[in-house]
Amino acid sequence: MTEITKKSVNMEGAEHFAGSKFIYGVNEFINAAKAPEFIVEKVIQRGQIYSFTAKWGHGKTALGLTWAVHIAAGRDFAGFRTLRSRVLYLAGENPADVQLRVISICREFDIDPNELDGWLYFSDKAFPINQSNVCDYFVKEVRKVIEDAIDLIFVDTGMAHSELEEENANGKMHKVAVAMRDLAINLYGAGLVVFMHPTQGANAETLRSRGGGAFAGQIDGELLAWQDAGTRQIKFWHSSKFRGGGFEPVYFDLKRIELDGYDDNFGNKAVSVVALPSTKAKDTDSDELGGNTKKVFDAFVRCAQTKTLVTDKEWRRVAYDALGGTNEANQTAYRRAKKALLTSAMVIDADKHNAYRLPKPTNADVGLFEGEL
Repeated sequence: MTEITKKSVNMEGAEHFAGSKFIYGVNEFINAAKAPEFIVEKVIQRGQIYSFTAKWGHGKTALGLTWAVHIAAGRDFAGFRTLRSRVLYLAGENPADVQLRVISICREFDIDPNELDGWLYFSDKAFPINQSNVCDYFVKEVRKVIEDAIDLIFVDTGMAHSELEEENANGKMHKVAVAMRDLAINLYGAGLVVFMHPTQGANAETLRSRGGGAFAGQIDGELLAWQDAGTRQIKFWHSSKFRGGGFEPVYFDLKRIELDGYDDNFGNKAVSVVALPSTKAKDTDSDELGGNTKKVFDAFVRCAQTKTLVTDKEWRRVAYDALGGTNEANQTAYRRAKKALLTSAMVIDADKHNAYRLPKPTNADVGLFEGEL
């Protein structure tokens, strides 16, 4: 090794460690430990980085924004205690939609927006967090505008706040996750929740954020949400990648809100959506369906994606393909599953042309809305 190389190594090493101490004896090391500080009891810790993954239309923004407002107001939500905390919400993907959502949440939960003044802040421009020069400027401006420390950051969404064109580029997603952590550290050591899209073809059992282990390895917890096709409820839980004691799954409904005072140019009221806590409907939750019954129900949902009424012939054909047994076995399994689904009202007999449909939409039905929920 030449003298020049040694100097180069020494300079790079000193720059990396910034001249700070980094080797400790065991007692000195463990005596510096701190007890966890939760912003949302059992769910979100200060200083931790979380992904929040859900499919398009499964309530990611509705639920995340409802959490943000409650945290800023210091209000408990869905059975979880909250520590009133200063929240910065990066709404670069769709700020106009977020504005109406905040108004809807405040009205639905009787929260005076004045209560949130000084506690809840928004950014309305998307920017690549993984570009250090851009992110450094953002941090500088945040510190200039917000005098007090930020406790929690929501990033809506990770894709909108990166320069990536493809979320499945695992190596690049690793760098995005590292940049998210750096952003949180530079903003007073805040916690951070980034909204992510799932892997292609994900279902409730395989739901994970895109980016694979390269992304997941850089975060402290994976929060997940999935809307059941039958009950329309949203299940909120976490994966095995979660630091802390964890929490039991909780359930939400989405309520359609018509906003007085925000009529469009044709006189129609603006519409938004709010996430409301609900009890789990165990008898009709397809997550609880076993084996063949779930296969038959999923077959019906696939048929119903393109039409309101599904004939028995269409349903049976797709179900038989999913069941994959002999014709006799498929016939028996289909008949039993169909009876169970009709009894539980997860599928409704349309009472004409031997056809069936999903339950009629309600105010909580996300299918009424266009755009990301």
